[in-house]
Amino acid sequence: MKAESVSQTIEEAIARAEKNDWTGTISRLQQLPLESLSHKPSPLINSEWEQICQLALQILEQGDFQQQWEIANILGRLGERVIPFLITLLENPHANLDSRWFAGRILSQFNHPDSIVALAKLLQKTQEEDLALMASQSLGHLGSAAVEHLNKLLQAPESRLLAVLALAQIRRVETITPLLQVTDDDLPAIRITAIEALGSFHNERVLPALLAALKDPIAAVRREAIAALSRRRPAELPANLASEFALLVYDLNPAVCQEAALALGRLGTEEATLALSAAFKSPSTAIALKRNIVLALSWLSSSSALDCLQAGLLESNTEICREIIAALGRQQSPTLKAMAVEILRDFLDSGQPVTSQPQVKQLVATSLGELGLATAVAPLQLLAAHDEPGIRLHARAALQKIAPDH
Repeated sequence: MKAESVSQTIEEAIARAEKNDWTGTISRLQQLPLESLSHKPSPLINSEWEQICQLALQILEQGDFQQQWEIANILGRLGERVIPFLITLLENPHANLDSRWFAGRILSQFNHPDSIVALAKLLQKTQEEDLALMASQSLGHLGSAAVEHLNKLLQAPESRLLAVLALAQIRRVETITPLLQVTDDDLPAIRITAIEALGSFHNERVLPALLAALKDPIAAVRREAIAALSRRRPAELPANLASEFALLVYDLNPAVCQEAALALGRLGTEEATLALSAAFKSPSTAIALKRNIVLALSWLSSSSALDCLQAGLLESNTEICREIIAALGRQQSPTLKAMAVEILRDFLDSGQPVTSQPQVKQLVATSLGELGLATAVAPLQLLAAHDEPGIRLHARAALQKIAPDH
């Protein structure tokens, strides 16, 4: 396109913009040789480029979604000189949320340190879920190039947290090495973020850092390490991990205790069962932790775990009894289902005060129905003849699951 035509087209675009005719403005801008204008600096071309840039940004801020989508393609073709303008818009808390979202998406097209830093800052500061997700996805899109730039930011204390937060979102194998460098950082937030991100990699280099984090002085780091280790396959884990988790069930921080109990349940070993049983029987174990222990025992799918749950039914308060009854109803193997039915029958016959509560009997009926065995019919028939209407209703519904024609 000749220089005269470029100038004329820009003037037409400006005239359309003055009338808020954004569709017409976009149409004119799409006719311009944008890449050529971006790569041929001269006083005249610089002036034209700035006019185009300002028009495009105006549409990005004031147009509807379709117009923003179209103008975003134009801004992406204006070259790296557009980056400072996009960053200004991205960081403006008073700007339209959609326009900020598009500004971030356009920035992700440029493999440039300023783009990476801007997206990382947004990820750290924004309270807007859509913007945070966009920043995370954009950094992931930049991939290896972003890792290289963020690795440099790790070397400066003032930008280290920002860099770690960004690296944690990329989740590529290239991030393992820089994240391992900060697992013993002085700042707890950095250690927490690094351990959480490293936990998503099944890489032999990661395991020592996760195990070391179990002894971190900050509870949130310990909890993150437990969660990360419990997501790994048993074959990847050291043989003594159950002992480590067993100690953490008695941690001073309740959240760490609860996470450790769930981790023992995922291990699925006899040692884990014994550790959970001991913690459950301890008089100092909090109710919230006991709930997690019941859940963990139900995952273990072993007769010894069910023995522990049966003992808990005889010793626990109403809340924990309800948790155990529900857990028994979730058993899957035929052997454990039969055992669970017998436990629930014995519980009903035990004469404990808690068994007289209508809601407890209703829950027993529901669990017996979920187990679905013929051996559950007899206790359900007794419950179906109960004076309490709610108990009768639950028992009959359970019987319909086991013997529909009964």
